[in-house]
Amino acid sequence: MLDVRGKRVLVVGLARSGVAAARLAERLGARVTATDNRRDIEMPGFRGALVLGDNPARLAEDADLVVVSPGVPATNAILATARALGRPVWSEIEFAWRHLKTRTIAITGTAGKSTTVALVGEMLAASGIRAFVGGNIGTPLSSAEGTFDWLVVEVSSFQLESVDAFRPNISAILNVSENHLDRHADMEEYVSAKARLFARQTAGDVAVKNADDGRVMGMPVPADVRVIALRMPQAERLEILGEPLDASVRRLPGAHNLANIQVAAVIARISGATLDAIAKTVA
Repeated sequence: MLDVRGKRVLVVGLARSGVAAARLAERLGARVTATDNRRDIEMPGFRGALVLGDNPARLAEDADLVVVSPGVPATNAILATARALGRPVWSEIEFAWRHLKTRTIAITGTAGKSTTVALVGEMLAASGIRAFVGGNIGTPLSSAEGTFDWLVVEVSSFQLESVDAFRPNISAILNVSENHLDRHADMEEYVSAKARLFARQTAGDVAVKNADDGRVMGMPVPADVRVIALRMPQAERLEILGEPLDASVRRLPGAHNLANIQVAAVIARISGATLDAIAKTVA
């Protein structure tokens, strides 16, 4: 369990993820400072320090830990100062995950990740499995409260820039194509950020890859991690880990969604969902 009691936590960026992280840090007993370059932010009930309109790099000097919202670029002066001082800089997803310590499914990709995350969550729910569904899809992981069997999270390249120990039990990278090059220096940097999803996995974990995407297939996966490489389905009748799944009655049109269904079904099945519940969700 993450212990930040009495520690000085600086949250940089106060969109939904940052606000949720600041409130979580406060609930955990940290001394929280939250900052954003916007001035129109209100956080009712927040008892920490709120620094708005200016993000002086010196804020990092007084922090034991810096938590960064995904909208804040890695080049931000506060983050650069924190790293120079040896302060840990974690993304909101890292911070929340360390607190929750629950089995985790993490999905990324340039396209299709929101649909696939939602499908996995519905398949697990239909099987009576308690799952938190969120992350980049809309509900920050820091907002998760209660007991869950699985965390099902969508993660972006921005969130993966500042992960450290984050280790999903099941990960999937759906595809990688040119995107966010206004934020990432080049494709190499973008691909490298996505590849961090696999980096901390270990024996017993599962990595799902798109076998038709050379960039994804080229991403390294640690030894002893089970790799499942899936090709684009050529028919409505899918094979899910050796079991047939009829997707002809699906409500999601398009070949891309058939591929999303295939990935979601494989992940859900590994996570304990029944094939019947998967089929009902697809329908």
